[in-house]
Amino acid sequence: MSGLSQKKIDLFSTKILDDYDNKKPGTIFKDKIKLSNEDALLVQSNVASLRKKRGEEIIGYKIGCVSKDTQKKWDLLNQLVVFQFQ
Repeated sequence: MSGLSQKKIDLFSTKILDDYDNKKPGTIFKDKIKLSNEDALLVQSNVASLRKKRGEEIIGYKIGCVSKDTQKKWDLLNQLVVFQFQ
C-alpha cells in the first residue's frame, strides 16, 4: 500500500512534468523528499499517463540497476524500468 495520497501523487507528478518541460528536471527533490520504491513507481506511472494524455507516445523502455549489488547499494527491491517517449 502506498504511503502517499492520490493528491500528493498528482502534485508530485505535475511538478516533475513541469520541471521537465521547463528543462529543469528534478527540482522537486531539492527539498529532500523521500519516496518509497512503491510510491516512486506510482509517481512515474502517473507522469507517463499525463504525457500520454497530451499526445506523447511511448516508444520503448529502459531497464537499469539490474545487478543485485547495484540494487543493494541504492536500497532497491528490483531493477528500474523507465518509459521512453518519442
